[in-house]
Amino acid sequence: MRLVTDVRPIPENQTLIVTAFAYRMPRIETLLELVDKPGEPKRFRFRQLKYTMAQTLTPKIQTLAEQLGTISITIAAAPAAAPTTRSTARKPGETTAQYQLRLRQEAQARARRATTPSVTAGEPAKPTVYLDADERTNRVLMIGIDEQLDAVEELIDTLDVAQQDLRTLKLYKIEHIDAEEARKKLEELGIVTPIQTSYPYSSPYSSRITGGVQPLAQTARTQAARDQTIRAQTTATGATAEALVGEPQVVVVEPTNSLLVNATDEQHVRIAQILSFVDSEMEKEEIPYKVYALENQSPDHLASILEPLVQETVLDKEGKIEQVIRKQEEQITIVPDPNTFSLIVYASKKNQVWIGDLIEKLDQRRPQVLIDVTLVQISKTDAFEYDINLIQSFPDLVSTSGLTGAIMPVVEGGSSLVSKLLNSGRDRFIDFQSNGGSGTGFYGDRHINALLTAMEQKNYGRVLAKPKILVNDNEPGIISATDTTYVTKTTGAVVEGSMGVVQTGVDYQGYDAGITLEIVPHISRGDLLRLDISLSRSDFGNITGERPPDTTSNDINTTVTVPDGSTIILGGLLKLNQSKGGTKVPLLGDIPIIGGLFRSTNNSDLQRHMYVFVKAEIIRPDNEDYVQSDLKRISDRNRKAFEEYEIEFQEYYDWPGIKPKAMRPFKVLDAQ
Repeated sequence: MRLVTDVRPIPENQTLIVTAFAYRMPRIETLLELVDKPGEPKRFRFRQLKYTMAQTLTPKIQTLAEQLGTISITIAAAPAAAPTTRSTARKPGETTAQYQLRLRQEAQARARRATTPSVTAGEPAKPTVYLDADERTNRVLMIGIDEQLDAVEELIDTLDVAQQDLRTLKLYKIEHIDAEEARKKLEELGIVTPIQTSYPYSSPYSSRITGGVQPLAQTARTQAARDQTIRAQTTATGATAEALVGEPQVVVVEPTNSLLVNATDEQHVRIAQILSFVDSEMEKEEIPYKVYALENQSPDHLASILEPLVQETVLDKEGKIEQVIRKQEEQITIVPDPNTFSLIVYASKKNQVWIGDLIEKLDQRRPQVLIDVTLVQISKTDAFEYDINLIQSFPDLVSTSGLTGAIMPVVEGGSSLVSKLLNSGRDRFIDFQSNGGSGTGFYGDRHINALLTAMEQKNYGRVLAKPKILVNDNEPGIISATDTTYVTKTTGAVVEGSMGVVQTGVDYQGYDAGITLEIVPHISRGDLLRLDISLSRSDFGNITGERPPDTTSNDINTTVTVPDGSTIILGGLLKLNQSKGGTKVPLLGDIPIIGGLFRSTNNSDLQRHMYVFVKAEIIRPDNEDYVQSDLKRISDRNRKAFEEYEIEFQEYYDWPGIKPKAMRPFKVLDAQ
C-alpha cells in the first residue's frame, strides 16, 4: 500500500485498483462514475464504388486520413503468404522493363512503411475505422462511429470520380517505313512502355489493328476501363500504377500503315518530332542495294567468284546443302542479272565499298588472241594392176568352144572369132584399146585367146581450210569441220490380228566424221603464249549398204608455249595404206620371165597427210584500232572473194554468144 494515490489497470477484466487515503476515495469514485459511461456505438456501412477499384482506393483513404490526423484507419490484412526474401537479381524470363518496375515498386513500399506514423506511449488514441475491400462486388466495407464513417465517405466521394484523361487521339500516317517499326523506335526511346507479356491479355499501350472503323471505336470507348483493370492487376501483383498513368497509347493500324496515338498535347508534339526523324525517305546513298553494270565479265562468272567471299556452303555426303556459313557479320546478297549484264548487290554502305572496288578490278577488258589456223590435207595414191587371161585349145577353139572359160568374143551374126577368121582366110587377130588410163590388149587365133589388162593409177590432192578466230584470254576457241553420212535403218514389227504380217519402218541414222580443234590461250609474262591444244580427227572407212560406216580417229592433246606472233606446226597426222599382192598359176607362174604370163599383179600405195599450222597473236585492249582494222581487213578480203564468185555465177553462159540474164537478187547479201 502506498501512502499516495496509485492506480493500476487490469485490462483482462477492465478493472482499476486504486489506492489512496480514505478521504479521497469518495472523490475518486465520483470521477470514475463521470468517466465510466458507455460511448457512441460503432456501426457498419458499405459503399459501392463506380469508377475506382475498392482494393486500390482503401490504401489511399488510409493515407489521407492519417495525414489529416483526425481518424485512424485500419485495413483488413491481406491473406497470409509465404515469407519471401527480397532479391535485386533479375528473375528468369523477366524483361528489363519489368525488372526496373519491380525495383521501383519495392522502393516505394519501403518508403511508405518508413513514413507511416505510429502511436507512441502517452499519446491519446485516435478513433479507429476498420476498412475492408470486397473485390467481388467492388465495395468498401466500413466499421466505425457515424462521425468517423461520415468523414471516410467524404473522402470516398472525393476519390471515386470518373477518370479525367487529357490525352487525345491522333492518327499518324507512316509513309516510308513499316508502322510496326516506327512503334518499336518509340518504344526504344522510352516514349511507349514495351508490351508486358505477363498481362493476361494484350496491353492497350501497344496493340495492332487489322480491321476497320469498329475496332478503333471500341478501343477508344474502352480505353479508360482497361487502364483501371491493368492498374488493379499491377497492384495485386505488388506493382504500382504510377508508371502507367499518363503514358501515350499507341495502336498500329496495318491497313493504312498508320499509328493511332492517344496522348497529351505535349506528348503529341514530342511523338511528331520523333516520327519526322524516323519516317524519312532514304537517300540514294543509303539504299542497301546497288546495281553494278559490267562491261567485260559475265555476271554469272563474276558472281561465282564473289560468292565464296560472302558465305561458305557445306554439303553433306549426298551432295545436298547441309549448312550455309556466313563469313561477314552483316548480310550480303549478290544476284547476277544476265538481261542487263549487271550485278545486284544487297549490302551495307561499308560492305558496298570493298565489293565495288573488287568488282572494278575484276571487270577489266582482257587481252585477246587472234588465232590463225591453217589445215592442209594432202592425199597421194599410187596403184598398179596387171592381169592376163590366156586360153589355149588343141586342135582348135571351135572344137572345144573354150569350155575352161572362153573369152573368145562373139562377132556379128552370132559367129565366134574363130569362125570369122576361117571365113576371112586370116589365121590370127590382134586388138589393143586404151580407155581412162587403162590399157587392154587382145590376141586371138584358132588355138589361143589372150586378154591382157594393165593399169597404173597415180593421184595427188590437197585440201585447204584456213579459219581465223578472235578469242579472249583464258577462253576456248573451237574450230570444227564435220561431215555426216546417213545409213538406212529398218525396223520391223508383227501386227497382231494380221496373220503374222510384218510391218516395217525406215529411218536414217547419221554418223559424223571430221576435224575439231580447240585452243585455249593463256597470256603470260614477256608476251609469251601458252596454248592448250586439243585436236580430234575422224574419217569414214568403207560405206556399204545399211551397214554403219567404219571410222578411224586420231587425237592430239598438247600444251605449248610460243612467242607472240609465231607459228607452230602440229606434226603431220599421217595415214599410210600400202599393199602388194596378186595371183599366179602354180609352177608356171614361178618360171622366170615366162611366168609373168601366168600371173596377175595388184600393188597400191595410199598416203594421207594432215598438217595443222597455228599462228597466235596477242591483241591488247589499248590497241583497239589494230583489232578493228585487222578484223575489217579479213572481212573485206572474204567479202571480195565472195563477190567474185557471185559475178562468176551471174555471168555463166548457157549458150555461147548469148549474154545470160541476171538472176535476182543480184547480190545474195542484199536479199531482203
